[in-house]
Amino acid sequence: MEQSRNKKLVKDIFIYGAGYLGAKFITFLIFPLYTFFIAPDHLGYYNTALMTIFLIMPFINLQLRDGVFRFLIDNKNENNRKAVINQSYRLIILTMGVASILFFIISALVPVRCGYYILGLLLTMSFYEVQIQIVRGLGHTKLFVGCGILSAFLIAVFSIVFIVCLKWNMEGIFIANILARLFIILYIEIRLSLVRNYFSLSVANAEITRMLLKYCWPLIMVVLFMWVTGNSYIYFINYYYGLYEAGRFSTVLKFAAIIELLSIVVFQAWQETSVLQLESKDRDSYYSSILNSYLLLLTGIVITLSFILKSFYGKLVDTEYESSIIYLYLLCVAQIGYALQGFISAIFFAKKNTIRLPYIAFVSSITGLLSYYLLIKQIGLMGIAVAYGIPFFFMFICYLILIRKTVKITFSAQTLIVSISALTGGGFIFYHTEQVLWRILYWGLCMAAIYFTFPKTILSGVKNFIINKLRFPIS
Repeated sequence: MEQSRNKKLVKDIFIYGAGYLGAKFITFLIFPLYTFFIAPDHLGYYNTALMTIFLIMPFINLQLRDGVFRFLIDNKNENNRKAVINQSYRLIILTMGVASILFFIISALVPVRCGYYILGLLLTMSFYEVQIQIVRGLGHTKLFVGCGILSAFLIAVFSIVFIVCLKWNMEGIFIANILARLFIILYIEIRLSLVRNYFSLSVANAEITRMLLKYCWPLIMVVLFMWVTGNSYIYFINYYYGLYEAGRFSTVLKFAAIIELLSIVVFQAWQETSVLQLESKDRDSYYSSILNSYLLLLTGIVITLSFILKSFYGKLVDTEYESSIIYLYLLCVAQIGYALQGFISAIFFAKKNTIRLPYIAFVSSITGLLSYYLLIKQIGLMGIAVAYGIPFFFMFICYLILIRKTVKITFSAQTLIVSISALTGGGFIFYHTEQVLWRILYWGLCMAAIYFTFPKTILSGVKNFIINKLRFPIS
């Protein structure tokens, strides 16, 4: 059993990783196209509109993307599944209708540039997010991953058609994104017939609706507070140092965010595993072994990524940005806090216990704002780099304390000693030596320590999976 569930977790990480990172890679490749064919002010407006859409979306889809997945993943009763999906569709159609009415009222009073495109993208993204999580909740993991890659590919193709060929400027980006998601929604319906088989306007289930909303409404507030936690730094930098320094800091943060992308992949796989192992007899020890493994893995990734970028950063960015490398290591360490709080939050999702999460997220966001304010005044921009991780680690500690009332998750002393020592020493090497040889030697020492500290059962599962996949194609 130990090997099989470890193998499944590793396999899921590889599958989700291939889809998520593949889609991100396509998006990364298409972005330069926008800069060549779209004026900066137009691109800036689109990015602002997109940020606004992400802020409004939780109120439109009610975070049903999380709720529908949780209520489907371990639910084998077809009637219950049908009720969950049907009520999710009913709710999302209702909120989309209300949002459309509000938009027409607002746009009649205050004209909104590209308003209809913004509304179209908001509605299609909201429905798409729920639809794709239904696919995932029903166990069609590879279809879920494939749709993510296909969506990114279609956005790229439509962008070339509308922006390069037809020269539709900013409007072309909106249309490309809308059409790509509509195609995916249609493709899913052709493959699985979800609307045809699970949706009915005449059938309602008040109890399922109540359960979904009880589970999802706290997550709406969590998303909002997490948005504040992850984005408020920019306002402090703008106020105290201006747009120039804000641009430099945001650039180096994008490199540190590579760890965030990897942590999202792990979160998706772990979210599924934590549900399926929730009732296992050795749940607490298994959760603990995965958490210890995750911390060691994150430690290795932080040291590896920061050391590599320290050597090549000057070749990756313009000379104006080169000195921003000093913020990198602290921002990479901050991503450990982001990843760990996500790991623990998945267990709350698994237990369908989300009611306390908004309070912790709110206090964490306030902690972040205070940290930014106090530290930027004391040590400048380095204070922002230090403060960036504080709310995430604070959130993780609060989650860990709260979850221990029902799930006994613990760190091993050896894991903590190795991780803290490696990260502390890594910071010293990063900031106090320019010799590549010292970084290579220290990296090798850390990797050896992490390898010998790694839980043997997890390490064995990873080895067996990789060996098997080298011999046979992924099934």
